Amino acid sequence: EAVRGTPAAFDERLHAARPHPGQVASAKLLRELLQDSEIRESHRTNDPRVQDAYSLRCTPQVLGAVHDAIEFAARTVDVELNAATDNPLVLGTDIVSGGNFHGQPVAMALDLLTIALTTLAGIAERRVESTVNPDLSQGLPPFLTPHAGLQSGFMMAQVTAAGLVAEC
Repeated sequence: EAVRGTPAAFDERLHAARPHPGQVASAKLLRELLQDSEIRESHRTNDPRVQDAYSLRCTPQVLGAVHDAIEFAARTVDVELNAATDNPLVLGTDIVSGGNFHGQPVAMALDLLTIALTTLAGIAERRVESTVNPDLSQGLPPFLTPHAGLQSGFMMAQVTAAGLVAEC
């Protein structure tokens, strides 16, 4: 709402055409949050933009994929926490040697989680940039301060976010 984006990209039909569970859930939540938006109504006409930046209009796709990755990692860790990983295993009267000790399932889930959280950090940083940058903020004060140039406002928050994304 701060940068006066449109909720059109959250249309239920759009997400039904590509029904990844997290994407559908994210779009639904955004529709619910923006349902009574007075800000949206304030610029429904005479808006010169053709479409919003990716960091706004792709929010359900990105947050949904992050959600699905977190769910996958949680399921994998849940299985692992409730699994037998000793070697050998005593199975009834048999002693069986195998590789249940190998950490590949958890390693892959954690790698995916790293990718997902890095993606989340990247899109969040872009939204912060769109609020502090006067070229992108749709009329918000530069750096979200009344005295840009004399005060840095939230510029350091954006610079820090960009640095953290680079670190990710």
